[in-house]
Amino acid sequence: VGRSQGQGGGQVLTAAGWNRAGFAALLCLLSGAAGAQAGTILVLSQTTPRLTALDSTTHAVRGSLDLDAGAANLAVSPDGRRAYVAHSDSGKVSIVDLAQWRRTDTFKVPGSPFGLALSAAGKLYVGNWNGEDVLELDAESGARLRSVSIGKAPAHLALTPDQKQLVAVAREANAVSIIDITTFAPRTLAVERAPFALAIAPDGKRAFVANAQAGSVSVVDLDQAVVTNTMRVGAMPYGVAFTGNGRLAFVTNQQSGTVSSSATGVQLAPR
Repeated sequence: VGRSQGQGGGQVLTAAGWNRAGFAALLCLLSGAAGAQAGTILVLSQTTPRLTALDSTTHAVRGSLDLDAGAANLAVSPDGRRAYVAHSDSGKVSIVDLAQWRRTDTFKVPGSPFGLALSAAGKLYVGNWNGEDVLELDAESGARLRSVSIGKAPAHLALTPDQKQLVAVAREANAVSIIDITTFAPRTLAVERAPFALAIAPDGKRAFVANAQAGSVSVVDLDQAVVTNTMRVGAMPYGVAFTGNGRLAFVTNQQSGTVSSSATGVQLAPR
């Protein structure tokens, strides 16, 4: 992995010698799953559907579990005990017990589940990739509780740290929705082309949204529901993550094979 200086004081990491698509996908999974269990990284393989646990220090394999075809996305329960895997092609979600390292249940989900988010209150939120809706399900039984339309091709979802709002992007609608968990009513705003991934700052005040076809990141003020900044990054940004203190943001750029990083108040722009 190489390093160069980007514009605006940011750093750019280049995946020299790596498969670029795989590099971007791995970093997306790291940002979403690194907190599952202390010292454990969870990696979801899509080509050969498999969930693998790695030691974060030695990178040794702690466990591996084969899954059904079409494994598309991964979310971990707030207590780190279970992983939920969306299977978009077959319309189902698998539940994996991370302590016993086995699949404990699978339930059907309407449409094509892709984006996932789990609440401490036992709710599973699912984006319907081939539809326009975000579903609220009971995380134990998979029973459908509520749904809301946010636009075509809901992709990634994320809960704010206080779990009062759910943020969801609709790739084909070029939109971001901020959904109130109590009322399940959305506030929707436009962003640049093909929003796909997102991350919420640790303080819960901002969301960074990666617009895949625009090569940009939209900064969304979650209280005001407005875009406060649009930052240029590399080609096809597909993953976003914050450091624990929220001072740095990292964006994986799948097509250009780079990672943009900068202080979150400074424009991200790889060379």
